[in-house]
Amino acid sequence: MGKMTRDEYCREFALMVQEVTCRSGAKYDALCRIAESFLKPYIYSRCLKYPSLRFANAGDDIYHDVLICLIKSCIDKFLYRNGTLNYDPDGFLRWIYTVARNAVVDAARAFASKGFFEREMVNEDGEPIDIPSNDNPFASVEINETLHECFRAVLTFDSSLHIIFTWIVRAILLIRCDVTSDAGEVVENKVNALVVNTFSDLTMSEIYAIICLEAKKIPWLNISEAENSRILGLLEEPYRGERPLGDVKYSEFFMKKGGKATVSDWVNRVNMRIIKAVNAGSI
Repeated sequence: MGKMTRDEYCREFALMVQEVTCRSGAKYDALCRIAESFLKPYIYSRCLKYPSLRFANAGDDIYHDVLICLIKSCIDKFLYRNGTLNYDPDGFLRWIYTVARNAVVDAARAFASKGFFEREMVNEDGEPIDIPSNDNPFASVEINETLHECFRAVLTFDSSLHIIFTWIVRAILLIRCDVTSDAGEVVENKVNALVVNTFSDLTMSEIYAIICLEAKKIPWLNISEAENSRILGLLEEPYRGERPLGDVKYSEFFMKKGGKATVSDWVNRVNMRIIKAVNAGSI
């Protein structure tokens, strides 16, 4: 089915209003045709922006979930949301696109976080990285108030989200993966390369979903409701949440030195702010 013309859509919208508000029994044929014409290609296109959805072939499932949502809520959430008929074809299109977009974002976050660290991860040479099999690899990490305050402070920094997220996922990888030398010292380039290889293709929304999942296991990474709302609000801004981390870093000037140098630069920026906060007594 091709995309409807403006006139075709207006006719289908009028028919949809008649069908879904029919007292003798609601029908949703016109609504389904509108959804198939506008939302099905839209959802498939947006799924391609998220690696987790692209690999899972999730477009069909998301489309059907959205269709069911529209059938259940089109009257209460749009047509009669104010008690009287809201006959607004253009507004209805905007509404269903918003429903579809939110469904794709929610699905991407869910797919990205589900079993992420159970997937095979590789280093810069393409060799597998061993991931600890225990349910909570953070249980052995010494918990102290300073560590907790450092992570709390990082979440409130006004630095760009891609810098904050990179600092956090790097800390997670340090504990989860075998990234130490024989002497037990962290190899800087090895860790940074692992961040680049693991997260470059993921969108900012997917990375935040992974951080939220891991935060449930990390006693020193508490994301408050206020901070979560602030971050989600930032991710909702145009092109931010759906932008892959790799696209962000390649636009940075210092990316000319390579991905590992970029990660190192970002991490050092955050570390310097932490040191200043500690010296100022705010941590």
